[in-house]
Amino acid sequence: MVIEIEESIEAVDRVDEIESFLKEFRSEDGKLKYRERVRLMILENRNDIEVDFGDLIMFSPSLAEFVINNPDKTFEMFSEAIKRVVELEYPEYLEKFNTYVVRFRDVPYLVKIR
Repeated sequence: MVIEIEESIEAVDRVDEIESFLKEFRSEDGKLKYRERVRLMILENRNDIEVDFGDLIMFSPSLAEFVINNPDKTFEMFSEAIKRVVELEYPEYLEKFNTYVVRFRDVPYLVKIR
């Protein structure tokens, strides 16, 4: 029971960290890179965004390591974090999709997803 609670707390913390990454990461030109990608996703009526793995490493090396070591959990957590950002940008859009998909680009390791 204690292990389940600890895992649940870790999951909430990770989702919060992913949400912060999506909302706060700035590109070299100072733009909120992933807020813009979420906006574009909404405008294009999609449910997926692409994340550059190098950005994730710069933002939080521990989060990047978590992604590598826990791919199954990662996709669920990113889906939840994307939902939170969508809710800020355009709450009505949440009615269109049940899940949101992250696509990682330039992952530096070979990761077996399934």
